[in-house]
Amino acid sequence: MEMNYNNEELHAIETELHTDIVPGTEIMRDVASHHFVKDRSGSSRVLIPQPSDDPADPLNWSFTWKILTIIGASLASFFQGFGPLALAPMFPDYIEAFHCSLADAVQFTGVCILVLGFSNFIW
Repeated sequence: MEMNYNNEELHAIETELHTDIVPGTEIMRDVASHHFVKDRSGSSRVLIPQPSDDPADPLNWSFTWKILTIIGASLASFFQGFGPLALAPMFPDYIEAFHCSLADAVQFTGVCILVLGFSNFIW
């Protein structure tokens, strides 16, 4: 996350916190005029990244939409992993239909996995 501090603000924050702020450091407490958005539970935990007003920001999504997104991603992961494994019971039929050895039929599983892997670059 990009820090939007000028050098004077950064120096003031470093002085108040008594620490050096290196790139990549997230400030987890209110300092001087910088007040951060806290979580809803009322604790002093600072939300990183800070939520925006954009409705497309995942931090602003409704609970239902977040759950549906997680379920969709989980189902996609399951079905992509399940596809190549579903070929194994069909090996005898592949051997008969394509007149090949068991090793050649098993290589088809590897081809299926490679196609699924490289299709992510096309998507």
